[in-house]
Amino acid sequence: MIERLKKRKSEIGITFDELAEKTGISRRAICALFSGKTENPRIDTVQAIERALGLAPTFTEEERALGLSESNLIAMSDKDRRRFHILAFADETLGEDFVDAQIDLLEIAANAKAKK
Repeated sequence: MIERLKKRKSEIGITFDELAEKTGISRRAICALFSGKTENPRIDTVQAIERALGLAPTFTEEERALGLSESNLIAMSDKDRRRFHILAFADETLGEDFVDAQIDLLEIAANAKAKK
C-alpha cells in the first residue's frame, strides 16, 4: 500500500509539505507513514492521502464485504462514509429490524419538517 503511495507521489512530483496542506495531516505524520515508521496507519489517513494523490481509495475488509470496491466506486464524503459504517455496525449488532425502524423514524421526521 505504501509503495503505491510513494510511486504516485513521485509520478506527480508533490512534496510532503504540499501533501500535508492538501490532506490536513501533519508533515511529520505523512513522513512517518512514507518512511515505514507508522506500521498500521489509520484507514482514513491513507484514504485522505490517496484522494490528495488522485488515487482510488483503499477499502477496508468491512467495506469490501458490503460491496464497495475499486470497480464499484461510490463518491462519499468522510461524513457519509462514517454514517455508512455506523449503519452497517448497528445492523450487525442491533439487528436489521431495529435499524429499519430507526430509518423509518428519520424519514417521518424529515417529511414532517419538509411539509412545514
